[in-house]
Amino acid sequence: MALTQKPKLKLVDYNPDKHSPKNSVDKLNDLFFILFVLAKGEEKNIPITIGTLIKTLFTSKTELAKVIDFYHTGFYPYKHGPYNIKFNNYVEELSQRGLIEKDGYNLSLTIKGSSLTQPLIETMRIADGECKIIEDEIEKNLIKPDEFFKKSNELHKEKLIDETREGEIIEMQEEIDRFPRDNNKYIESVEEGGKKFILPSSVINELLNIEAEIENSDYNEVGVLENVSQLLEMSR
Repeated sequence: MALTQKPKLKLVDYNPDKHSPKNSVDKLNDLFFILFVLAKGEEKNIPITIGTLIKTLFTSKTELAKVIDFYHTGFYPYKHGPYNIKFNNYVEELSQRGLIEKDGYNLSLTIKGSSLTQPLIETMRIADGECKIIEDEIEKNLIKPDEFFKKSNELHKEKLIDETREGEIIEMQEEIDRFPRDNNKYIESVEEGGKKFILPSSVINELLNIEAEIENSDYNEVGVLENVSQLLEMSR
């Protein structure tokens, strides 16, 4: 009898400590990797849609789960495979910051977004050797738009160990069909435990500036106050 290959994925109940950013730094990390995927798409001349963005991050996250845990936003079964509505919010937030632009379903970095993202990627490459592992995985998993539905269909057929139902083996499509009646179920790799990835502090600080809409020139306009009286004078 031929041995059945063990599923690579499992279905679990939602856990806020594992499937959502716990703080602003975790969220900035996830926003950064959205910009990272768009930068790689630009580099490889591969158009990125919201669908291909999500599939690329999902596949990269689950494939690297045993080695590196680099993404905090989880994924749940949805119409075209793994998804999370938070990505729509992330894209909107980055768009409002002027870092990405939407053209129908296509996403791309703006000139501002590219000029800010590329130096951050270079900083990360220099500061952390594990960046190369993540970068290679993301590059490998970039999905061309004309391959999206093929990849989605493959994911729909992926077997899951349903830990919410005593380890039953199901196809992802079965859980997709249960949505939204059966929500708050998330998909994970069966092989987890990789080292937690942390962005270099210099990258985090720059992202905080971007989120707060602070330009480097703003720092030049901040004078040194000599006493409390000057502070009170400025506040009038």
